[in-house]
Amino acid sequence: MNTDIDQLQSVVLEKLPVLNDIYRVHGQKTVYDHVQDWQGGPAFIKPVLAAVITEVVGELYGEVVAQEINKQLSITSFVSTIDHHGLLNHPFFINSNLIVSLRKDMTHVVCFPTAGVSLNNSSWPGCVLYHENNDLKRVSFFSDKEKQSVVLSKRSFSRLQYEQVLGIISKQKPELLEYISASGIDRMFEPQYFWQQASIASPLLWQMVFPSAPRIVYPPLEIVMGRLLVRLLETKEKLFTQIIEDSFTRGLLQSCFFGMRGAFDGERGSFLFWGVDEQARRIALHLEDGFLLGGGMRVPMTAASIIEGIRSARLYPGSLLCFILLLWGGITALGGFNQVNWLMGIQEKFVLFLKELEHHKTAREVSLAVTNNFAEGSLGFLKKDILFRAAGADIWLEKESSLYQKYIDLSHRMTVAQCIELSLSGMYRVIVPDSERIEKFERIEEHMIARQNGVTELVREILTTI
Repeated sequence: MNTDIDQLQSVVLEKLPVLNDIYRVHGQKTVYDHVQDWQGGPAFIKPVLAAVITEVVGELYGEVVAQEINKQLSITSFVSTIDHHGLLNHPFFINSNLIVSLRKDMTHVVCFPTAGVSLNNSSWPGCVLYHENNDLKRVSFFSDKEKQSVVLSKRSFSRLQYEQVLGIISKQKPELLEYISASGIDRMFEPQYFWQQASIASPLLWQMVFPSAPRIVYPPLEIVMGRLLVRLLETKEKLFTQIIEDSFTRGLLQSCFFGMRGAFDGERGSFLFWGVDEQARRIALHLEDGFLLGGGMRVPMTAASIIEGIRSARLYPGSLLCFILLLWGGITALGGFNQVNWLMGIQEKFVLFLKELEHHKTAREVSLAVTNNFAEGSLGFLKKDILFRAAGADIWLEKESSLYQKYIDLSHRMTVAQCIELSLSGMYRVIVPDSERIEKFERIEEHMIARQNGVTELVREILTTI
């Protein structure tokens, strides 16, 4: 037994108590069985949220798909909120959506990825990604000077930028030219924003990689929740009008959520909304005397100003506001290792907040929401010397039509414990600051853990079957 890996596991799971509970209680289940056992109960999505989702999905994918999603969400309220928005190709998000796609009662993977990340995020949302000699390579549609722009607010890439990417790939990885051209990206220059391009292109890329998998819809979380908030403020819905316009309610909200992960404090995060500057970079805002202030912005906390800010793309809702809207609206969010930990805390504080405001019926509804459905892990491996999670382009290059079924077969054999263990090194780098990391833990890589816990042997057995 490799004691360094064992120690790494202890350190990570101690910092992630909800994930530790999942590991302890569900660890011996197969990944497939665990997905079928996700909790959420019958769907009770509020009609106004269902209408907004139908509207946004319809604009992106057409009325037929919108009605299919509406029907699915009326039966099961599961929505993945794991991904960072962008072109769906990164190994993390190929794998999270693979896991969600295992659920038997869903005809579509419904994913609301967060678009409040910058283009230079480690998920590289504006890039074509592929592996070369086990190293992840990227070719970006955007220049280096644009990399601090937020996905949600960045203007679309142009035909010229698209052709420049083709030129680079024709030299570095010419076999990927078909992958890019067949995705239809070359027909997506009309949308105003990159998030629109990525929302349309990502389901096409997914279907190219996994033709037999359930289809995916990929509207940004902030677009859906921002539009929901506008609808609620326009109709003067009591709770969210109070949150925006009433100083006592805002003060109570600050005292409830200040310093929480996923919310805001004096140094990290932004109060309910992020601002956007002229270069599409995000601006942290703080509340002062009834105004959102920061980076030269001064936005009154009134319904009219917030509606105008969202519609003009100068404001977008932050994580806290997005997730209390999700909880209020009846969505059951499927999360990764970080989300299942902090969202439970957000839920508990939101219930207390609602009770203080005497919204007792809503408090009871929110208290019943399930926030610990874990949907992150590793299934999308390839037959290589060293095991690694593949990008979408890597899987497409294999040209093996049976791979999706083999990943399903793997999910019937791999346990939840093995799945969590494979991600320990990545979790460690996320939750432990650079200055506090221990060198021996930083040297541990996924393929080392896979050899120890039996996943390497299991993957090779399943992927080599005919």
